Amino acid sequence: MPRARKHDGDIFKARGKWYLRYFVTRVVDGEVKRVRVAKPIAAIVQVDEVKGTKTTITKAKARDLAAPVLEQANQQRYADETAV
Repeated sequence: MPRARKHDGDIFKARGKWYLRYFVTRVVDGEVKRVRVAKPIAAIVQVDEVKGTKTTITKAKARDLAAPVLEQANQQRYADETAV
């Protein structure tokens, strides 16, 4: 049985947002494939309209915000034998 993969993900910024890029295993057309997914995590600059302040999200903070998404991606949802 192949070893389960643990995703660390890649944090990058584009178009004013922090994104998390990682691979997930999906069944596509009856075949098991690894698909690359990118999800927005947070805006780089967040504005608090009540206080009128701007907060910059650092890469370390973006990694903390991405942890729940990676945790869910690392959970094995099905047995390898039943994937196809």
